[in-house]
Amino acid sequence: MKLRKVDDIVFVELEELREHEQIRPDYLGELKNEILSDGILKMPIAVDKKNYIILDGHHRLHALKKIGCKRIPVILFDYQSPEIEVLPQREGGKGGAS
Repeated sequence: MKLRKVDDIVFVELEELREHEQIRPDYLGELKNEILSDGILKMPIAVDKKNYIILDGHHRLHALKKIGCKRIPVILFDYQSPEIEVLPQREGGKGGAS
Protein backbone atom coordinates (compact mmCIF):
# COMPACT_ATOMS: atom_id res chain seq x y z
CA MET A 1 0.00 0.00 0.00
CA LYS A 2 1.38 3.38 -0.97
CA LEU A 3 0.63 6.23 1.44
CA ARG A 4 1.95 9.76 1.39
CA LYS A 5 1.55 11.66 4.66
CA VAL A 6 0.52 15.33 4.55
CA ASP A 7 -0.11 16.45 8.14
CA ASP A 8 -2.90 14.11 9.38
CA ILE A 9 -4.12 13.30 5.88
CA VAL A 10 -2.88 10.52 3.60
CA PHE A 11 -3.62 9.88 -0.07
CA VAL A 12 -5.02 6.45 -0.90
CA GLU A 13 -5.90 4.63 -4.12
CA LEU A 14 -9.71 4.47 -4.53
CA GLU A 15 -9.66 0.69 -4.97
CA GLU A 16 -8.17 0.24 -1.49
CA LEU A 17 -11.25 1.65 0.27
CA ARG A 18 -14.05 -0.63 1.46
CA GLU A 19 -17.63 0.58 1.25
CA HIS A 20 -20.71 -0.47 3.20
CA GLU A 21 -23.41 2.15 2.55
CA GLN A 22 -25.81 2.83 -0.30
CA ILE A 23 -25.57 6.05 -2.28
CA ARG A 24 -28.39 8.49 -2.98
CA PRO A 25 -28.02 9.45 -6.68
CA ASP A 26 -29.69 12.87 -6.25
CA TYR A 27 -27.27 13.91 -3.50
CA LEU A 28 -24.32 12.40 -5.38
CA GLY A 29 -24.98 14.69 -8.36
CA GLU A 30 -25.23 17.76 -6.11
CA LEU A 31 -22.00 16.89 -4.32
CA LYS A 32 -20.10 16.20 -7.55
CA ASN A 33 -21.17 19.59 -8.93
CA GLU A 34 -20.20 21.31 -5.67
CA ILE A 35 -16.72 19.77 -5.70
CA LEU A 36 -16.21 20.75 -9.35
CA SER A 37 -17.53 24.27 -8.74
CA ASP A 38 -15.39 24.82 -5.63
CA GLY A 39 -12.34 23.16 -7.15
CA ILE A 40 -11.57 21.54 -3.79
CA LEU A 41 -12.68 18.73 -1.52
CA LYS A 42 -13.63 20.49 1.70
CA MET A 43 -13.47 17.42 3.95
CA PRO A 44 -11.35 14.29 3.55
CA ILE A 45 -12.98 10.88 3.85
CA ALA A 46 -12.80 9.19 7.28
CA VAL A 47 -11.40 5.65 7.09
CA ASP A 48 -10.57 2.94 9.63
CA LYS A 49 -6.80 2.53 9.57
CA LYS A 50 -6.83 -1.25 10.12
CA ASN A 51 -9.17 -2.37 7.33
CA TYR A 52 -9.79 0.76 5.21
CA ILE A 53 -13.56 0.64 5.75
CA ILE A 54 -15.09 4.06 5.09
CA LEU A 55 -16.48 5.56 8.29
CA ASP A 56 -17.76 8.75 6.71
CA GLY A 57 -17.65 9.90 3.10
CA HIS A 58 -19.31 7.36 0.80
CA HIS A 59 -20.92 10.10 -1.31
CA ARG A 60 -17.64 12.02 -1.51
CA LEU A 61 -15.88 8.83 -2.66
CA HIS A 62 -18.42 8.26 -5.45
CA ALA A 63 -18.37 11.93 -6.49
CA LEU A 64 -14.57 11.79 -6.76
CA LYS A 65 -14.83 8.56 -8.78
CA LYS A 66 -17.23 10.27 -11.22
CA ILE A 67 -14.82 13.20 -11.51
CA GLY A 68 -12.06 10.74 -12.43
CA CYS A 69 -9.83 10.82 -9.35
CA LYS A 70 -7.58 7.82 -8.78
CA ARG A 71 -6.17 8.79 -5.36
CA ILE A 72 -8.03 10.71 -2.69
CA PRO A 73 -7.28 12.30 0.69
CA VAL A 74 -8.42 10.36 3.74
CA ILE A 75 -8.00 10.68 7.48
CA LEU A 76 -7.17 7.37 9.12
CA PHE A 77 -8.84 6.58 12.46
CA ASP A 78 -8.64 3.69 14.91
CA TYR A 79 -12.32 2.70 15.03
CA GLN A 80 -11.67 0.61 18.17
CA SER A 81 -10.33 3.63 20.08
CA PRO A 82 -12.44 4.71 23.07
CA GLU A 83 -12.18 8.26 21.71
CA ILE A 84 -14.37 7.35 18.70
CA GLU A 85 -18.06 8.13 19.13
CA VAL A 86 -20.63 6.84 16.65
CA LEU A 87 -23.67 9.08 16.21
CA PRO A 88 -26.86 8.28 14.26
CA GLN A 89 -27.48 9.99 10.95
CA ARG A 90 -29.75 13.03 11.21
CA GLU A 91 -33.28 13.02 9.83
CA GLY A 92 -33.41 14.12 6.20
CA GLY A 93 -30.36 12.12 5.13
CA LYS A 94 -27.65 14.80 5.18
CA GLY A 95 -26.23 13.80 8.54
CA GLY A 96 -23.52 11.31 9.39
CA ALA A 97 -22.13 9.88 6.17
CA SER A 98 -21.67 11.82 2.98
